[in-house]
Amino acid sequence: MDGQPTSGETPSEVEEEDKQILRCRACETEIADADDIFSLDGRPAVQHFANPIGALWEVLTVRRARGLLFDGQAFTAFTWFPGYTWRNIACVGCAQHMGWVYEGGNAPPVFFGLVRGNLA
Repeated sequence: MDGQPTSGETPSEVEEEDKQILRCRACETEIADADDIFSLDGRPAVQHFANPIGALWEVLTVRRARGLLFDGQAFTAFTWFPGYTWRNIACVGCAQHMGWVYEGGNAPPVFFGLVRGNLA
């Protein structure tokens, strides 16, 4: 097809079908649109980090996300993105750890670091 709606489909339904969605690997809850992947301060959109106990994480940065539960406590210690606090986030569908929400910086003021291995 050429992207034109077929009978019974509206233009917005066709756009939704074409949109790539990042989902929780465990339960397929929608987490983010691939269009929201971005590079912060010229860094790659996918980066590798180690936390203080040595666990390694492959992190994908996105501007917006959904289908998430937020941990109530924000931390400044050990942030991978200076100027931002971080909180843990989990999938609303299955409670799988999905990464972190980063808040308090300038541009953007909020973004998400998603664990790449937990996305489908």
